[in-house]
Amino acid sequence: MRALVPRRACPRSRAPNIAVQLAMLATAIAALVLAAGCGSSTTRPGPIAASPSSSTCPAHAHLRASSPVRVGSGAGPLALDGGSVWVARPQAGTVTRVGVGPRRTLRLGGAPVSLAIDGTRLWVAQRDAGEVISIDTHTLARATSSALPLPVSVAAGPLGVWALSLDNAALYPLAPASGGLLSPIDAPVRSPIAMLEVGAELWVLGAQNGGLSPVNGRLGRIVRAGFDLPGRALTGMSTDGSTIWIAEPTRHALLRVDAASVQVSELPAPFGIRPVATAVGACGVWVAGADGRLALIDPRDAAALGPAITVGRSIAALAASAGGVWASDPLDGTVTRVSARPA
Repeated sequence: MRALVPRRACPRSRAPNIAVQLAMLATAIAALVLAAGCGSSTTRPGPIAASPSSSTCPAHAHLRASSPVRVGSGAGPLALDGGSVWVARPQAGTVTRVGVGPRRTLRLGGAPVSLAIDGTRLWVAQRDAGEVISIDTHTLARATSSALPLPVSVAAGPLGVWALSLDNAALYPLAPASGGLLSPIDAPVRSPIAMLEVGAELWVLGAQNGGLSPVNGRLGRIVRAGFDLPGRALTGMSTDGSTIWIAEPTRHALLRVDAASVQVSELPAPFGIRPVATAVGACGVWVAGADGRLALIDPRDAAALGPAITVGRSIAALAASAGGVWASDPLDGTVTRVSARPA
């Protein structure tokens, strides 16, 4: 395990290019455009996340997949909705709910590339349509629609609902009732493509230089810097509320970021997986490879808690649920739930 020295966050750029947009689409369907790795200076390892403590979590896990549910080719972004999950197909312009209750598919158009659940609203970043919309999850009617140039990510949590624009290189808080865009905050990285909420901050990932840096959502401004890793492709972020996990396919590695200290540790992905997605669950961290393999690891040292399982031909996204995880497969066009049981 190596720890990486945090660096000053890179300045933002308002001029997205075609390569960046192709990289975004590839991430959504797990056909990643990967850059070559580069070296980094080292320090002593940073703080280590707590190990799974639930008495229901097996010390040695056997992963078991349910029967895959076919939703159509290009199945990608996911959002957990109770016992169900929403899965988006950016190229087809649809979102589908599977799991508890009847299956429903909504045709939205506009390339839904990011999903987030906030109470009874499903928020969708419609990249090609240049809008962020919300859908009432009970009636399935469109509740709000707001124009935003090239939206690439939405996030919902205690800080409210936020949308990220690649074209404007800015984060926008959204009014919950109307979906209206409020005063934006400049993104702290170049070519921002993804974000997630950690405490009072929104951490933003950049496409071109692997930069990751926070914005204080409560203060509405950048307060401190994150780090950048030029030439390294990062994707598949997830968090447990204090630690951020990121996949780095080209190095067959995972980055563990302590959000408080911005201490970054690099750990090998299990079984030589080229990770493209992560999800923090109750019993460990789920790690998915582009080849369809899925593993559950201990957050202390990234050691596998049991054998990996092959879910399908590929995996694009993960969404952790109680005792398990949902995985989307863009090549097979399916979504599958995997549970962890005692070996």
